Formats: sequence, structure tokens, C-alpha cells
Amino acid sequence: MASSCETCGRGLSFAQRARGRKTCDSCAAEAQAALAKAGSERQLALARAISEYDAALTAASQAGLSAGPAVDQLRTVERAIVASGGDIQARKGQFYRSFLDRALADEQLTLVEEQQLDAVASALFPADQEGAQLAILRDYQRQIFIAMVNDGRLPQVSEPQMMPRKGEVVHLQVPAALLKEVIHREFQGGSRGMSFRVMKGVSYRVGSFRGRSVEIGRSIEVVDSGTLFVTSHRAVYTGQRKSVEVPYPKMLDLNVYTDAVQFHVSGRQTPSMFRVADGPLIAATINAASQRLL
Repeated sequence: MASSCETCGRGLSFAQRARGRKTCDSCAAEAQAALAKAGSERQLALARAISEYDAALTAASQAGLSAGPAVDQLRTVERAIVASGGDIQARKGQFYRSFLDRALADEQLTLVEEQQLDAVASALFPADQEGAQLAILRDYQRQIFIAMVNDGRLPQVSEPQMMPRKGEVVHLQVPAALLKEVIHREFQGGSRGMSFRVMKGVSYRVGSFRGRSVEIGRSIEVVDSGTLFVTSHRAVYTGQRKSVEVPYPKMLDLNVYTDAVQFHVSGRQTPSMFRVADGPLIAATINAASQRLL
């Protein structure tokens, strides 16, 4: 047990030694004040760095490079924030998401806008933070795909599970289920007439019975499962029991649902409906492909 203050060397009282103190009251008070001052200075430094951060983010994103004075300034501010106990990832992620939101607001992503987003990402995320950028992009994957398709930049399936025709390109292949609308009916009716007793327990009825089949409801049921292909010339469904082809020139209308698409085709009385994971994505691809063909 220490008998003197380890800072100034003055002797410690019996009560101080009993409490396990290693410094006297005066030195303990000075140490506490120093800690408070350091904490206050740290908070001030954090506040200054945060106030500079948005401007540094903007400058670095406008530079669109992975290195340079603007990026160096951004890294300096980031180090100051981290050293002061701040978190830069949440703020940086929010800033990058705002760029994505603006680029995708019109649901169309041009090549120029895509290059701008890549430039912003290069400036904001160094190599050791690439995982944070990819995590954000995963949240926008569907929106980016549809926006690129709306710009006319269609994907291409390298090894499709169908045999394309000469000059035909398969842009998409997805699991699908063929649906059918089923009408549920029941027979309803009644009788008219009179009855009279013939003998005990037996009566004879004179009259007629009239009835009709009445629709009591409808339901959509799965009748087949398979794959839906979207190509440069047509939409093709191949299932276990049935196949359906929809050439774009014969397509009259396309109804889009969250999890389904329905084709109205010239010469066919009944439209074909398919359940898919993402109806708008399928519809966007078909629209872009058919517009390019027609």
C-alpha cells in the first residue's frame, strides 16, 4: 500500500491509504480538472471537424477522383472526427445515399449519371471502406437495374436456359408460375306449388322447381410452374405442362402487378398471367426491349 502520493511525493493520510488512494486530494483534483479540460477540448475539436465535414464531402465528390487535394482534406477531417470519438460511416453513408436518390428520382439512370456515381464513390470510399459502399448499393440494386433498363441499357444472359432464335438476345430469365382465374359457382333455386295429404305420413306435391348457377366468387390459382424469359423479340414461358409465347408486335397490353404480369395478345381471348418475384422489373425490361424492336 502506497504511503506517499505518486505524483507529488507528499505523505498520504491513514484514510487515504485505507481507500487505496495513490494520489493526494490536491493531485487528484488537478487530474480531474485536466481530464475535464481534455474532454472539453475533444468535444470542441469534434464539433469543428463535423462542421467542416459536409463541405469536405461535397468538395471531394465534385472532384470525382480517388486522390487529390479535396480528397486529402476529406481524409484529414475524417481522422479528426475519429480521433475525437465521432462516427463518420453513418454520415458518409447518408451523403452517398442522397446522391443515389437524386440520380434515381426519375427512374432512369444514364451512362453519364452512372459515371458520376462511380466518381463520387471513388472519392468517398477508400479501398478499406469498399464494403460499406457495396452494402449501400445492395439496398439500391433493384432500383438501379430498373433505371438502367429504362435508359435502354438491357442486360444479357450469357447462358440462357432456352434456345434463342437467330439474332435474338435473352435479357432476363426468372422463375414464374402460370396463373388462371377460377370462377366458383353454386346452384341456387326454389319451388312453387301446393301439397296435400294422401295418407298418414305421405303427402303429394304439385308444382315446379326452378334454379340457376350463381357465381359466388373468384380466385387466382397456380396451374403450372416454370421459367419466364424476356428476349429482344418476345416473352416466352416454358413450364412443366405448358408453354406460352408472346411476340412483342402482337402484344396489345401489359398489366403490371407487384408480383405478377399479365399479357393481352392479339388473337387470344384469354390473357396470360404469370406470378414472378418482381413484376415492375419484368415490365420495365419488356417495355425497353419492345420499344427497341418496334
